[in-house]
Amino acid sequence: MERQSWIAKYVNYLLDYGPIVATVLFASVAALLAGQSGTTIEQILQWILIILVLLSTTQLLERFRLLRNLDRKLDTIVEQGHTEVSADQLFSLRMPDLQDRLRVAKSIDHNGITLAGTSNNRLGAFSSCISAGGKIRLLMVDPSDKAIEVAAQRFYKHQDHTRLRREAEYALDNFSSMYRDPFVVSQFKIGFVKSVPPYSIWVLDANTPQAEIWVGLYPFRDDPEPTMRLLPHKDNEYYTFFQKQFDLMWEASTLWNLPISKDTVNSR
Repeated sequence: MERQSWIAKYVNYLLDYGPIVATVLFASVAALLAGQSGTTIEQILQWILIILVLLSTTQLLERFRLLRNLDRKLDTIVEQGHTEVSADQLFSLRMPDLQDRLRVAKSIDHNGITLAGTSNNRLGAFSSCISAGGKIRLLMVDPSDKAIEVAAQRFYKHQDHTRLRREAEYALDNFSSMYRDPFVVSQFKIGFVKSVPPYSIWVLDANTPQAEIWVGLYPFRDDPEPTMRLLPHKDNEYYTFFQKQFDLMWEASTLWNLPISKDTVNSR
């Protein structure tokens, strides 16, 4: 089989480039003969005719080569169209580190359960976003609602709703540090929902050319969080769906009103 493949490859090369090489050789010989005194006009015309035939053959073979390449590309496209897409091509096992992306975003919408991890790792990125004029909306399960007890049942680390409530309160305490700057009050908002979301959503730079959405599926008492990235120009239907999902949750949420301290009032 390998020998047959090598022979076929050699024949293809010969057909593709043989006439071109022959044309150049014949044209060189004709040029040399034309400079000799003993060469007749009939002989020169014969050489010219041979060269023209070779040129025509070269053009025909070039057309066949183009058609052959087109057939191969069409076969590849058809084969890809019939090939089923693997889930591995759609999902990664974990949410990537979005730290640098968040810093340059003009808008950030994100929902979670307690947002404890977000409050630990993203405050610096959130501050950079807001300093550059960005806006941030965060959604979390209402710590005072029974939904937090339901959410605890699916947690991997523990199923203690009391601890989960403390994590949510800890996150709010971290987020309260953002409000030391009065400008943040209008740019940084947190909403409470009285339900357990089935997925985590990051909507970045919504309604801009840089827009993208990251969706993480919440597992039941397991560690991996299958994650997929959606772009409006590639995944328009699903991008629109998940953007609308966040907006619907936001509309159903209750805005967190941070108790304003005297220091914040005086700074105004």
